[in-house]
Amino acid sequence: MTTAQIIAARLKLARSAAELSLRDLAARVGLSANAISKFETGQTTPSSERLIALAGALERPLDFFVRPFGPEVRSISFRKKSKLGKRQETALRANVKDHVERYLELEAHLEAHITFAPPKHPVSDDPAHAEALARSLRKTWKLGNGPLSNVVEMLEEHGVRVIDLDAPDSFDGCCGWVGNVPFIVLAKWLDADLPRKRFTALHELGHLVLTLPDDLEPRLEENLCHRFANALLLPAEGVRNAFGPRRSRVSLEELTLIKSEYGISLSATLRRLLDLAVITPRHHKGWMMTGSKHGWRKPGGEPGSFIGAERAYRFDQLLARAVADERISLSRAAALTGRSIASLRPHLLGS
Repeated sequence: MTTAQIIAARLKLARSAAELSLRDLAARVGLSANAISKFETGQTTPSSERLIALAGALERPLDFFVRPFGPEVRSISFRKKSKLGKRQETALRANVKDHVERYLELEAHLEAHITFAPPKHPVSDDPAHAEALARSLRKTWKLGNGPLSNVVEMLEEHGVRVIDLDAPDSFDGCCGWVGNVPFIVLAKWLDADLPRKRFTALHELGHLVLTLPDDLEPRLEENLCHRFANALLLPAEGVRNAFGPRRSRVSLEELTLIKSEYGISLSATLRRLLDLAVITPRHHKGWMMTGSKHGWRKPGGEPGSFIGAERAYRFDQLLARAVADERISLSRAAALTGRSIASLRPHLLGS
């Protein structure tokens, strides 16, 4: 792509990410909507002064508009029942592409690529196969059968690029691919509900690793990813040790203890008990009615707690290493993070 084409494409990308119309952006920089449209279609190229004004209005570093595009993000998968509006989804797609692109550029500076190598899985829509893949993945990645202390860290260690992103409450997470490189995006608001964040991360992993029939109903695909995530969080061995093979009823104390140990929500544990036939559908329904009555479905609304850390650290670690090894300049680091040099200097240079 020529520089003019890059500027045009990045201008459109930045405007979409900011959820601004042509008129909105034009008003901010004192131009006509028609002039902005011509910039985005490449009919004309903004002067240096106008590009600086556009960068300021879109809260992007000037470098963003001339940076060549990296490998193409070939797919971004949102939940099949996403409550996002069309404009919100367009903005999120633009932000996801930008973050993934910067992540891979940083990796390239350090030659720090990690290969993603999950176990093979046949095409199937059988819940037993989702269960089997979760067991196989724990074995392949040498995770044992106990609680996962840090799901996000585990994913990053095994080749999944994880990105925390500011997003509306209607968005939990999404996933996708750049070539053979997988990524998972998680909403930052999930930090207020770590069991939900852990489940969301593994649900998105399910979308990446489960090989499902092309004509599978969206509802069934989501259910299989739920089953996979719950099986990874709470293996069958853990269920048997904590609850036994069959129960006529389970107590709230048991559920909150499992939540604190395994970092899995009460509702997910109850679904796990139902899937493994430890409790009956009737008992499960009773608990769901109780949860709805007491507002358990709201973020942080469940009883019990889980103390842990679920943050994507790898990008920040690579950034610090790249600056320390003088692979990139502090100004380049600022461009990659979207932060100012002044705010980064104390953290990366210590002065």
